[in-house]
Amino acid sequence: MDVLKAYRHYIMSSQEDWFELVETGQDEVEIRCKKTKGIVHFYDEGFQACEFTLIHDDEVISYLHFEVNDLSHVQSLYDDFLKHIKKEAFHKQVRVILVCSVGGTTAFFASKLNDAAQYLSLEARFDSDGYMSLYNRANKFDAIFVAPQVRYQYDRIKEEFPDHPVVQIPVDVFSQYDCAQLFFMLHDEGLL
Repeated sequence: MDVLKAYRHYIMSSQEDWFELVETGQDEVEIRCKKTKGIVHFYDEGFQACEFTLIHDDEVISYLHFEVNDLSHVQSLYDDFLKHIKKEAFHKQVRVILVCSVGGTTAFFASKLNDAAQYLSLEARFDSDGYMSLYNRANKFDAIFVAPQVRYQYDRIKEEFPDHPVVQIPVDVFSQYDCAQLFFMLHDEGLL
């Protein structure tokens, strides 16, 4: 039995009760759990390879492509992938969207916040968008932080999304991209 076939057999016999294992094609298997999905794609085109894609709330969280040449090595990669899927599916991470006019300046701040949160091992993810796009995306977030540029929309946003904490970002915090202060604001809202 070649290594890729043995690996596929290992994956297909790995069913546990916390996820559903589904063959979605000849070369693809999905591991489904809540809003999280792991995709395993097999390649046998001149060389044997595999890729893992982890998706949570329709957003790609991680991706890994690797050659399949040593069965014990690739089995350990799959076992780690299952742990990653389980962590994403069952772990609560606060998701915050920063909104401004069109999402440009908040995109930069969100990037800085994600870097700082990762560095500090905080369980928070940040995204950004224009406030008009918020209506299509708010359900994927735990909190909405409103940039000074659209402060005039604060009451409207708060009224439209009563199930979300809606917080105004002070000018000094926003203009200095003060990650620490924004983390304190999240803490004050009971989100961190």
